[in-house]
Amino acid sequence: MGTGERAHYCEPLQGEEWHPLPPKPTLTPTDTEVAIILETAEGDDLKAVLALTAYCALRPQEVLGLRRKDVGSVERGDETRWVVAVVQALSWLKGGEVVVKPPKSREGSRSLVVPSPAVPYILKHLSSVSSDPEAFIFSRDPAGRIPWAQTRLNQRFKKPKAIAGYAGSPYSFRHYHLTRYAMTSASTREIMERGGHASWSAAMRYQR
Repeated sequence: MGTGERAHYCEPLQGEEWHPLPPKPTLTPTDTEVAIILETAEGDDLKAVLALTAYCALRPQEVLGLRRKDVGSVERGDETRWVVAVVQALSWLKGGEVVVKPPKSREGSRSLVVPSPAVPYILKHLSSVSSDPEAFIFSRDPAGRIPWAQTRLNQRFKKPKAIAGYAGSPYSFRHYHLTRYAMTSASTREIMERGGHASWSAAMRYQR
């Protein structure tokens, strides 16, 4: 086999020390940065998206896949709790076509009680959302048939993050929540369930 042919095949490592690629760094926002971004975000819809990532640890593609029927309330004595069910997520093809699919993993399908700081943001936005159970909560049309694209979220996120002096992305708000959750002495299993992780290693990076 010539050198040119050999280049197409994996060869055994010959004595060199192997180092795995380091994980891609994530710019987890501070409490102050999250507060400023939520305060200065323009529109109740954007505030609700960011609240769901920062306080419920949803992935942006899970948030944008939420329908009206995926958010509801349960009564526990004199207390009303709001719950979000993650049963689908969105992805986008190169041409911009949206694809609705199950969450990233089987563990990604989960129901979460919405923490109290996020409830006002969500309820305010829901008051303007179509009552159709199948309507996307974050939509480009009043009927809720056309969901937001990831590019729309990224574009609208630029202004509030600039005001806060933050360099990360909306996805980092998920890391913000899971990092804070780990600081409450949550177990690895609890972090996995909250974040919808399929592996222990994915959850353990928040326990530092």
